[in-house]
Amino acid sequence: MDKENTKKLLLSLLSERKKRTKISQIREVFDEIETALSGGISRATVVEKLNEAGIDIGLNSFVSALHIIRKEKNLIKKTNRQPTPIEPAEDKEIIPENIISSGKQIPISEIKNQQVDIAGLARSFKKFSKEEKQDGR
Repeated sequence: MDKENTKKLLLSLLSERKKRTKISQIREVFDEIETALSGGISRATVVEKLNEAGIDIGLNSFVSALHIIRKEKNLIKKTNRQPTPIEPAEDKEIIPENIISSGKQIPISEIKNQQVDIAGLARSFKKFSKEEKQDGR
């Protein structure tokens, strides 16, 4: 097989845009796109020009293609965010004042040992729901 003929044959495939994927067509002109975008040209304008040039692509597909190509070229910085360390809890955790109606802070260990009045909670919820409906909330 002749190397020169093979090269010409493969290069001729590039001109057959209709058969190629949109992202491969964007890859072909990626550097020019990046230059235009960094020069202040909007993505919408670039998409419009690509459509005029025969690369039929929508704005959302264009943005996705850019992201994929940038990722392939390692142009997107990976953030290695470490989780924020949580301070070790003290022996007795305190509930914030705004949660306690009396205004006193109570250790959680005391609350854990209290019995819950489910029926009373249900009555309070029904009463609260009725008040909300009457207020038009």
